[in-house]
Amino acid sequence: MDEFFLANAATREAAAVAKAATESTPALPTLKEYYSRRFEKRLRLKVRPSTLEIYENAFENHLFPALLPVNPYSEDSPLRPLGEFRLDELKRSHMTALVESLMNKKMSRVLNLIEENADGTTTKTKKPVEFKLSRPSLRIILSALTTCLTNAQREDGLIPTNPALALGQFTVNAKNRHEGIDPLTLEEVPVFLQALRQVAPGFVPMFTVLIHCGLRSGEAAGLTWGDVDFKNRYLYIRQTWTPAGRLEKPKNGKERKVDLSDAAIASLEAHRVKLQKGYLKEGEAMPDWVFPNSDGKPFNMTNVRNRVFHVVLKKAGLHRRPLHSTRHTFATLLLNQGEFPVYVKEQMGHSSIKVTVDTYGKWIRTDDRRAVNKLPSIDSKVAATAAAATF
Repeated sequence: MDEFFLANAATREAAAVAKAATESTPALPTLKEYYSRRFEKRLRLKVRPSTLEIYENAFENHLFPALLPVNPYSEDSPLRPLGEFRLDELKRSHMTALVESLMNKKMSRVLNLIEENADGTTTKTKKPVEFKLSRPSLRIILSALTTCLTNAQREDGLIPTNPALALGQFTVNAKNRHEGIDPLTLEEVPVFLQALRQVAPGFVPMFTVLIHCGLRSGEAAGLTWGDVDFKNRYLYIRQTWTPAGRLEKPKNGKERKVDLSDAAIASLEAHRVKLQKGYLKEGEAMPDWVFPNSDGKPFNMTNVRNRVFHVVLKKAGLHRRPLHSTRHTFATLLLNQGEFPVYVKEQMGHSSIKVTVDTYGKWIRTDDRRAVNKLPSIDSKVAATAAAATF
């Protein structure tokens, strides 16, 4: 009997110790708490401001407010915002539920339309449109969550495993953004440039460079004369000018050289002479920016898109496109003329040849028919020689 009570007491004592240990262990932070207290601060030390903005958008607008079932296996489970889940509560089932929620999420924006009336006047209207997140957008959002939880696991040891790994496999049916790229055609480029010369002649050098060099708009805005090598005929892309008015490294953090066409060189040389004369006449020092605005600073390319590019497209009788279409124009025209995809990849600064091929695959010119006709057949000399050698 004494042994029973002693054993029972030992059991109660062990349970009390375990309970005390559990109560003394602080609860893990929620995802939102961990992001604001630890992860965001580390991000600021590691990434560019524009990349930080992408993370902030992903968490604040898509991840934190996403309503997920507390128990994904129960149809009657209450819903809770993802940001309010403790790190140790997040399971793989929550992640798959998150992907489903994001893929079904309806986004909306308002388009500003300008309609021309019969009397020649114009009417501005606003048109709301709905859309779903594209596959690249989903990849960015899920990658932000994966990186955050990897940080919690490896840097802070708060969770044993990362439940958000390899979520991209569940987004294959989402729309791919590149399905809608809309470059200018070979015939449309001169039409556009002629209209540009009439509407905004001062922008002809900028758009010649955009179309002939395939630069991102921010890369063109951030060009300095020190980046232009007239002797060796190339541009050195080492920075980009953001819509927020900041200089940053190019996308992917890689600097690159871009070949200059004869037309681009001639346009830049004439543009530099004109700038020199203009600033000399005003008695001012010429800015180092290749394309300075009236204040001597880089252009806000959003304004260039709205006030120049779209206006000129309308003047030329061409349908409306994103400004990024000038970059697509460069790539598609080169590929359609038979240029090697590797060359286009290097000129555009893509992270891999896969990006180039996935984006512009249908414009890559091939001689497939001639290639297959080179294969040996039963009537070919190769087949006859091989057959003779067997006897």
